[in-house]
Amino acid sequence: SESFGPLPAMEIESVGCGAGTRESGPLPNLLRVFIGQGEEAGQVDSVVELSANLDDCTGEVLGQTIQKLLSAGCLDAWASPVFMKKMRPAWTLSVLCEVSDVKAAEDIIFAETTTFGIRRLFCRRSKLKRHFKTVETPFGPIRMKIGLRDGNTVTASAEFDDCVTAAETHHVPVKEVVRAAEATWRKEGRP
Repeated sequence: SESFGPLPAMEIESVGCGAGTRESGPLPNLLRVFIGQGEEAGQVDSVVELSANLDDCTGEVLGQTIQKLLSAGCLDAWASPVFMKKMRPAWTLSVLCEVSDVKAAEDIIFAETTTFGIRRLFCRRSKLKRHFKTVETPFGPIRMKIGLRDGNTVTASAEFDDCVTAAETHHVPVKEVVRAAEATWRKEGRP
């Protein structure tokens, strides 16, 4: 093979391995074949979850680190309370990112926190295909985020930033705008 890369999105049914007899270079003459059913494009991908335990990091530093990670393009970042050795209260900082963003995310974590080590977990992620549809509400247009699986709508939610802007403009609670957008979506015959 001249190149290799990640497996395409598929449900693997079987894997086969074989070895040839030719000895023409420094690499072994091996072949691995995957057989499976393709999944709808965009519904499965590979991501990396980074995590680090922090027992000597302030909440302010942790919050700023999460903001930097998200601004750098990480898919998500969060902190969970944990207890470490000697029952010390601490945080686990977790980051979800593309494989290509691992180094940048690790650079931020090492520079901004007190950790001496970061764990990596390579994950396959199922996700819904997404698109936006705008609905007209008494508070103005609101985008609805639509989630599709196998071509079927499985969820829809009002885009929160649009709802906040409309709520501030009309001086109403944001939950009223969210309810109005979702009611309009349902009234138009959508699930």
